[in-house]
Amino acid sequence: MFAGFNLKLSEAFFDNKINEYVYIGENSNSNLCFDEDMTNCIITKFKEGDSLSGERILHEWFPRVECNVFISHAHDDKRLANAFAGWLYENFHIISFIDSNVWNYIDTLLNMLNEYSDKRPNGSEGWLYDYCKCNRASQHANIMLLMSLQTMIDNVESVFFLNTDNSVNAIDDNGISSTYSPWIYAELMCADLIRKKPLAEYRNKNFLEHFDMNTLNESRAEMQISYNISTSNLKKLNEANLIKWAEQYKNGHNVIPMDLLYKMFVNEVSNGNGSY
Repeated sequence: MFAGFNLKLSEAFFDNKINEYVYIGENSNSNLCFDEDMTNCIITKFKEGDSLSGERILHEWFPRVECNVFISHAHDDKRLANAFAGWLYENFHIISFIDSNVWNYIDTLLNMLNEYSDKRPNGSEGWLYDYCKCNRASQHANIMLLMSLQTMIDNVESVFFLNTDNSVNAIDDNGISSTYSPWIYAELMCADLIRKKPLAEYRNKNFLEHFDMNTLNESRAEMQISYNISTSNLKKLNEANLIKWAEQYKNGHNVIPMDLLYKMFVNEVSNGNGSY
């Protein structure tokens, strides 16, 4: 990761093109989606009494994909996140990572693991599961997802955090923000702690060819736990900045779109070797 942005954004920004942008965002990396064969593999392994391969689940349920930016967002802002991803792709050909577009839901994996834990009928009300085994299944699944998120944030060039009422639930008298989402908390912590890599690391041959330099889960549960979050390491970005960025790119020649965005924050963004 090179830089991160704290973006204030609403659906009104996209005006009457929002449905078009959502469609583009949802399908810009649709060829990278989860392989349904993994489900059959887990079921078969359980039935045969074999152990599961954590590595295979990690790589097939949460595959690592090549994207330019990571969009951190609340579950209720998925439509907004996809619209922004579509806008980035349409204007700059930037490919965004949105977990639910590529990965299968962690709850589906948990339900499958719990389904084959020790259980017994609970009358007409369903099943009672072994509490300890369900906890162990949860540990495995959550660690897999967390490590996959860290890997993606480490490998993308930039992170955009969609700062909305759904993602930031409260701000106290001292200006400290909080969220009910453990995953937003984890993603922002990763963006704060992850290694900051030189911009040159993202300027390889494939990246330059990609931009053709010649032409230019989270539903709120009944139990809510609040996490303090910090966005001080993210550059503040608003809708006016996005409009300015798109206009500069349209009027530019032989420019890489993310570089134009970084130059808007030339006094704040640095890769440690004086590039910005």
